[in-house]
Amino acid sequence: MTNYRWLITIATIIISLTGLFAYKDSLIVAHAEQNKNMGEPTATIEAIHVAQISYQKTISVNGVNKAMQTIQVSNELAGKITKLNFSSGALVNKGQVLLEQDYSQESAQLIAARAKVLFQQKIINRYKVLQKKEEISDERVDKAIMELRISESEVAVLESIISKKIIRTPFKAKAGIHNLQVGQHLEGNSQIAHLIGVSKYSWIDFYVPQVYDELSVGSEIAVSLGDPEPRSTNAKIVSVEPMLTNESRQFKYRAQVTNEKLALKHNHLVKVTLPVTNESLKIAIPSLAVNKDPLGDYVFMIKPEEDGVYRAHRHKVELGDRMGDQVIVKRGLVVGDYIANTGAFKLRPGLKVFVSSSENDQMVSTL
Repeated sequence: MTNYRWLITIATIIISLTGLFAYKDSLIVAHAEQNKNMGEPTATIEAIHVAQISYQKTISVNGVNKAMQTIQVSNELAGKITKLNFSSGALVNKGQVLLEQDYSQESAQLIAARAKVLFQQKIINRYKVLQKKEEISDERVDKAIMELRISESEVAVLESIISKKIIRTPFKAKAGIHNLQVGQHLEGNSQIAHLIGVSKYSWIDFYVPQVYDELSVGSEIAVSLGDPEPRSTNAKIVSVEPMLTNESRQFKYRAQVTNEKLALKHNHLVKVTLPVTNESLKIAIPSLAVNKDPLGDYVFMIKPEEDGVYRAHRHKVELGDRMGDQVIVKRGLVVGDYIANTGAFKLRPGLKVFVSSSENDQMVSTL
């Protein structure tokens, strides 16, 4: 009885396994028939022929705008302010009086000194008449002339003191913020105002590491501001520091820029872009054509087969600098290679591809 039960169990298992294998075979056959009807997997892409562009390597560094004329105005002599002729941030013209200090005492002394000069000049005139008649000695004439010169020097000293108490602007400029008041006493060498010259041009000072070749005077650079909508203009190098900096071993340059477009302020921080290599032809491709994995960068070459079918072939490349939506290829491609562009991320080696009719057959770009 027991053996009979075992036989029934074994038979049931055999029948079940046979059914399962038969069902699996039918699924395989059905799937194969479906694939046969559908054809092999494909992908539709856009492709380009690799081309060269004109390229010049550049770097960007920080620069500082400097006004061509700037000065900290201070007084030489102590005294009370009697006249204040400018306000904070005002535009002042060349020769304009900024302020006057009290010079009433010097003015009074100057009147007396000038009167003395006139009196001594009259004495000398009389002495010269008598000298011609030999009625006076030459020594008295010489002494009178000496006394006149001394009096003239006293006048010059007083005029110099008065001029030093009248502070004028040396050039057209915008004045900085001040807290001066009429009646305020100024000590000697007090700061009066910071003047920033008003000019069509200004200077851009910047530093470049010594690993790059020295730029020559007259070389062009690009100066830009990092606004929400960046503004830029060109500038020309006007001078190069003849030695490297002690701290960082960098070249110091000064470029001249026109202020009309950027409207730069004194000490304004700017971005300076400058060439560091000669212009040459380089292979460049769109960034969309590049794929990455842990082993590096690669593209898919699109190659035709005998039956006119295109297939994707993985191809390793070595990339260089990026320029917007393009990238320089240092190694791995030659002019004329046909590579996948838009849609390259969908590809795998050996995949059949269709090239879209909107393909850009030739990439033309000039930097």
